[in-house]
Amino acid sequence: MRKLALSTVSLLLTSAALLAAPPSLDTPDVKIRPLAEGVFLHVTTEQSIEANGLLVKLASGYLLVDTGWRPEQTEKILAWGDKELGGSCTGAVLTHSHSDRSGGLSVLVKRGIPILASEATANALRAVATAGITGVVDPKKTIADDPRGFTLFYPGPAHSPDNIVVYFPSSHVLFGGCLVRPAAAKDLGTTTDANLGAWPETVKTVGKRFPKAQLVVPGHGAPGTKHLLTHTLALLSSRPAPAAPTPPAAPVPATGTKKTR
Repeated sequence: MRKLALSTVSLLLTSAALLAAPPSLDTPDVKIRPLAEGVFLHVTTEQSIEANGLLVKLASGYLLVDTGWRPEQTEKILAWGDKELGGSCTGAVLTHSHSDRSGGLSVLVKRGIPILASEATANALRAVATAGITGVVDPKKTIADDPRGFTLFYPGPAHSPDNIVVYFPSSHVLFGGCLVRPAAAKDLGTTTDANLGAWPETVKTVGKRFPKAQLVVPGHGAPGTKHLLTHTLALLSSRPAPAAPTPPAAPVPATGTKKTR
């Protein structure tokens, strides 16, 4: 137990040092910095909103997790990866269908990069380029262990009905995407497609499935420890209760009418 605790502290200190280092790529709308050994965080910006994704070195090439907001940002990310990671992008994962995750899908399709996503994400993106999505996470199985060294998991609806997470056991990095909120968040962010009733149980399911996760990457904001799961649950529990429906007004009696016998 003591050895595991020391290992966790060591990893977190290393990750903190890497995140504090100057970005490996630093442009106004795309930044890339090391997160853990062989794992790099990419951050893209659209209308002042930053979105996170990953590049992860594999035995052959590298994996892209989420594309950023726009195709031109995806091109920048892939150009950096091709140059700096010793190979080309050999696969991509889209963690759900919103534009901060899939905005560069057309670039992946154009390059012929195999794409993994949930079945629901593939269906939602049908109008864009479903043909480019070559593998789906079967919602009946919920989990898929990829032989390249990562796990895809569908824990249930939360921020969106189709959100999946990605876990890298060798580095203990969990990409929680938008179902996890950053420590600085004071609210749940955009909830247009959220299932607020199911979200708490979904977060708990992620925590139980990956007990050895040490570094958690949210869809927006700074990465942190598994405390981000606890923080997300706290935000969910403190959200205002939905307003009770207003009862219909009582009918107003008509005036000036004759009484009939």
